[in-house]
Order: sequence, then structure tokens, then C-alpha cells
Amino acid sequence: MKKNENAKCLKFVFSTAACFALLFAALVASAASGVSAAPIAAETTAAALPASAPANIEPAGSYGADGANLDEKMKEALTAVKKVIDIDEKIYPNFNYYYYPDASGNETWNFNWYSTDGSANVNATVLGNGRILYYGRYEYNEKTPAKQVRFAELTKAEAEKKAEEFLKKMLGGEFDGYRLYYESLSYPSDRYNLVYMLAKNGYDYPEYQLYAEVDKITGEILSFSNYNYAYLAPEAPEIEYQNVSSPISQEEALNAYLENIGVELVYASYYNYETKENKIQPVYRLKNKYGEYISAADGSVVDASASPGFAPIYAYGGRGAGVSMDSNKAQSLNAEEGEAYFSEAELLELAKARNYITADEALDIVAKAFDLDMEHLKDFSKNTSLQGDYMDPEKYHWNISLYSNSETRYESYYATVNAKTGTVLSYSGNSYSVYDSAKSEEAEGVYTYEQAKEIVMKKIKELCPVDVDANFGFADQDQGDGAYYYYFNFPRTVNGITFESNGIYVTFDNISGKITGYSFQWFDKAVFPKLDKLVSPEKALESIAGFAGYDICYVSNGMTENGKINALLVYRFGYEMAVDAFTGKCVGWNFEEAEPPAEEPDYKDLEGHWGESTVWTLTNNGIYVWGGTIFDPDAVITKGELIGYLRFFMYNSYYFTQTESSIFVNQFAYRLMETYGADADFDKAITKQEAAKIICEIAGYGELGQHTEIFSYPFNDDNCDDEYKGYVAIIKAFGLILGDEGGNYDGTKELTRAEAAAIIYNIVMTFSK
Repeated sequence: MKKNENAKCLKFVFSTAACFALLFAALVASAASGVSAAPIAAETTAAALPASAPANIEPAGSYGADGANLDEKMKEALTAVKKVIDIDEKIYPNFNYYYYPDASGNETWNFNWYSTDGSANVNATVLGNGRILYYGRYEYNEKTPAKQVRFAELTKAEAEKKAEEFLKKMLGGEFDGYRLYYESLSYPSDRYNLVYMLAKNGYDYPEYQLYAEVDKITGEILSFSNYNYAYLAPEAPEIEYQNVSSPISQEEALNAYLENIGVELVYASYYNYETKENKIQPVYRLKNKYGEYISAADGSVVDASASPGFAPIYAYGGRGAGVSMDSNKAQSLNAEEGEAYFSEAELLELAKARNYITADEALDIVAKAFDLDMEHLKDFSKNTSLQGDYMDPEKYHWNISLYSNSETRYESYYATVNAKTGTVLSYSGNSYSVYDSAKSEEAEGVYTYEQAKEIVMKKIKELCPVDVDANFGFADQDQGDGAYYYYFNFPRTVNGITFESNGIYVTFDNISGKITGYSFQWFDKAVFPKLDKLVSPEKALESIAGFAGYDICYVSNGMTENGKINALLVYRFGYEMAVDAFTGKCVGWNFEEAEPPAEEPDYKDLEGHWGESTVWTLTNNGIYVWGGTIFDPDAVITKGELIGYLRFFMYNSYYFTQTESSIFVNQFAYRLMETYGADADFDKAITKQEAAKIICEIAGYGELGQHTEIFSYPFNDDNCDDEYKGYVAIIKAFGLILGDEGGNYDGTKELTRAEAAAIIYNIVMTFSK
């Protein structure tokens, strides 16, 4: 499989497990709502069950979810696990569990078997109906780092076979509906990662995935997860698949997206820790409106936000952090004779601190702003701290926390206040009584959404130091009336577009009628580029589609009227990208042009070459520099390409420095990436002797290699410059290079790609000694 194909839906593939608890609750809500839809043509099957149900699932019995007959229910859940998973009680003699029954009748068990010293454990999560959602095996000892860096003893095909045997045993005929979607073996790592996706009628259904991890040495299944949302209910609903005989074209779908959903122009920011600069730039991004897609049937808008498997799409942009000090701005204080000496930076802060309000004054401001009773708070535990702003060194804030915890009530209040101006930057309040839960079912919302909004607007105009109407928009979330809580978002607007890194965010408790959450973010020194000479929204959308892909797949928009999961065919982007509004190119979070995912290597020019086996061993273990079909083994390698080959160590030095047989001793090799990357000769062809120096520097012998006087040059020829002979001797001593039949090395000769691969292969083989 090609990475550029697999990347198209990765954000959906990897979102489900992380959102497990959210999806569990969402399923119940979705099923209760009974969302209806009328597909053009439909066929009905059991939910992701193309053949027969898994053999290991047995009825859980009619015990209810109140804890009665706990031993019987635990026995059934344990039996479901132990039918498919072997657990050696000699290795894992200890056992504990977690049991969670919810109000909807769902039951979840989490079992944990572990060694006495805690170095190894097996964990499994299983529903009351016997469906296993997760299984994981973990062990760490002194041999673990060495295992991470060894070459795999299983091929990809063998790993796939192991995974599929396990999944068929685990899921029975249900597994027949899944296809291998993504497979990888990173380096260093001890496992293959495999992702399987449900497919129907030739289209993927990304809301249904299976994950398996296979030990690259033993073939053991190290983990499995199956968080398909439909199975979080006591009984899995059926899926009603839409069948579209003639889908609209991608061009038609893009036009429909632009017209009915669209892209939006916003300001985004990136804070550079090194330069201490906060860059703001206009970018285009997909609107999406939290789960809207274009129907592949007719180009209409499909709202999938009601789906229990829906993962929300988050906005681009954010604020960075950092504090800098400019000593040139220091103000002098007259120090009397005998006083301590203060640096310019210290004098600057002392001068500013003269005008700060006290912590008590800050607390008084918060109490008045949010109607807190100071008499009530006097016996609370209180913590305060004065802290510099992480982006603006000229600002300091008071952080205040108050809390009280008794047998009957817990209260806490947190706030941040500008120490100079007294502006409230954030506030949150929480009060809970053991008696409150008994009243919660009878509680009713006090205000309508609009009434609450009016109260909030009045309050933020009191608190905000800048003109609210002139500087903030309102992101209406249409929450309806009567909710326990309302949430209000007022993003900053500049030149008519949104800047979400700044804004006002409010939580309103509609039972008490009070604001319980408030946040104000504002960059005083922000510089916003003019919106001149921008590319069109059409161009931006084409860039995103070209970069991320725009393909047809199934999504669920909820339940049909007859209680089935409604699966509709839609066009959707592989993943979200931001587009530079000036150039029309896709960019990353730092506004640099984004690089498309590289294709996995499929070299066609290695057959019969002496380096064929070496190159493929490295490649199959995830060690390679370039993808595509051409390796060009006899071409001269560049300095950048050689460093790319060595990146496996530079970014993962811990594993190697913890391995006894490793030649690497430099734990901070990653720092060299910046140094090498700034070199003007990064694309220069490199000689064998130059390669020896780079390898020694990265491994941690750079300084040692400079002392040529302590080394005996290990080859017969003298075709090596004196300054490199120490480096050549070091890598020869480690067994990374050999001479020719005459015992010559010829260090001034340029290094080929195949020769570089041989050196990298020898490096990894030292870990297996």
C-alpha cells in the first residue's frame, strides 16, 4: 500500500480509540433521537457482519447492570477473553479488574493481569455481551531497548498472516468485511502496526476500524482494539448502506462543497520559540461545520454530526509560548551604597513590580466580577503566584486558586488577573454538594439561550478592556433553550475575518444563572497582514483536494426510522490542510509549505545488484530516505541523504544508548539536525572519508576522531586525507566498513547510495551481537 493512499483518512482511523468514552455516550443519544434519512437505494446487513457473528460472543444473562450476580457476569466476561487470549499465570500471577455498569444497561469490564514486579502486564476490555474491545500486552526489562533496534525476523506478509489469524479467531465471520488499510513498521520499534477498515460495495467505511500490533520478532499479537461504535450498545444495530449506481464526479462534488459548505478565510498565528516572534498570516481552511459532507449521490449536504461515530474537526491555528527579556529596555534604579548589585534584567522587573496590584487586590477584583462572597471565601485554602506571560515578557499575571472540601460540599475557584491593569484573564468556578445530585433531575434551566446571551454580553463588556462590539464576532452554536449550560464564543475579528487565537469564551450555568467559566485572550502586539492579492476560495479548495485527496466513502448521519445505522456515500477530504492565502499552497502549522506524504519504496532497479538484499532489509524495517520506484544504487549519495539515512538514530537516541552492543553514545544527536540542515553543502555529493566523519559526529566520537595521532590507519592505501584518518579508523574498528581485496579503502572517492546502505546495515547489525 502507498502512504499517500493511506493518509487520506488517517485522522478518522486514529480518532476512534481516543474518543471511546465520548462515543459510548453518543451512541445512546443517537439511538434515542431516531434520526431518519432516505437513501436512494439501500441494502441492509448486520452491522459490519458480512458473514456470521463471532464465535466467542455469548449471552451475558439477564442480570441487569446493578451489580447483582457479579461473580457470574465476571466469569462470562473472563471466559470470552480467555477463549481467544492465552495468559500465562506463571508470568502474570496477579489479577485485578474494573467494572463499569451504566444507566443504559451497558456493562464494561477491564481486566488486568500483571507480574509481581510490575514489569509486565496484560490488559483487556470486554463488554457484558462478551465483545472484546481492547487487548494489550506490555513488558519492559533490560532487553527491551535491544529488541526495539533489531531487524524484524518476520516479514510483512508473515505479520499480516499472524494478525489475520488472530482477528478471525477473535471476530469470526465478521472479519470478512474488512480490508487491510494501513501497515507500517517503524524503526526503532518492536512491532508491526496494522489497521483494517470495513469496506462495502468498493467503498471504505472509516468509522469502523480494527487495529492489531504484531511482535516483529516472535509474531505474538501485542495489542488489538475494536472500538466500532455500534458495538458499544447491548445489541449491535444493523447498517443500511446507501447504494449509488452513478456517483457525481469529484469536480461536481467540489463545486457543491464550495457553494453549500465552503472554505473560510481566517487569520492564524505561529509563535517561534527561537526568534521570539509571533507570526500572523491569513489562511484558507475548510469550513466543514462539524461534520458536513457532500453527498456522492446528488451533491447535497450530508450532516454527519448526529452520528455516534463522528469525530469533530478542530480549527487551524493556535498560540505558542515563550518568554524573552530585552535588556536594552531596562530602567535603572538608584541603588544606595551597600545594597546588592542588580543586573539590567533584574532592574527591569523590579521597576515593573512597583506598580503591580497585590494578590488580595486581584482576588477582590475577581470576587466583584463574578459575585463571590468574600466572607464565605475567607476560610478557603488559598494559593497565589505571580507569573510572567509566556508570549509577552512585559506582562505578569496573578494566578489565584481557592478551594474548600468538606464531607458535604466541594468548592473551587481559579482565576488569572493582569498584575498591572487588573484585567481578569480567566476564571472558573465549581461548587458541588452531595445534596445537589438528588435535585439535579428536577432542576430546570432559568433562562432562554437569548436571555443568557444578553447577560453574558453585559458582563464581558464590563470586564473586557477593549471594545467588544468593534473587536469580536459571535460564533452562534444554536444551543436551543433550557439546557443546563450554555457556551458562548466570541472570536476576535480583524479586517473582517476571524482570528481564533484571540477571543472571549464563556460558560453559563443555567441552573444558578451565573457565569462559571470566562477566558479572555488578546495579543497586544499582534500585526495583521493586509488582505491584498489573495488567491480565490476556488483555488484554495483545489489545493486542499489536490494535496489531501477528495474521495468517496461511507459515513453515518445517525439512525433510520426503523432503527438501523444510516450509512451514506459522501465525498470527504483525506485530512484538513490550511492554504496560504497569498500563494495558494498548502502549509503546515508553522506556515511553511507542506510536503505531501512520501510513497513507500517500491524499487524496481535493484534486482541483481550486490546491494539488493541490504537495501530491502533496511527498507522493510522502515529505514529509508526516499520512496518511489528508483533507488539508483550506484549514484553518489549527498550529505543530506546520508543524514536522512542516519535519522533513525538521531531522533531515537535513547534506544541505542541503552543498548550494550550499540556503537552510539551520543544521547543528544538530534541537536545536530539543525546544524547539518543549515549547511550550504547539504546537497553536495559526499566522499567516503567525509561520511566517516559525519557518522562519528552523530555517534558521539567527533572530538575523538580529530586526534589522528592516536590512530593507526587501518588500510593499505594512503588515499585518505590526514584530517579524516581518525574517523575512518573508528568506523573500521566498529566493523562498519571493509576494504577491497587489496586492503584499500580509497577514502577520497565518492560514496554511492548502495555503499551508504551497507554502512547503515552494519550499524544496525551491531545491535544484534
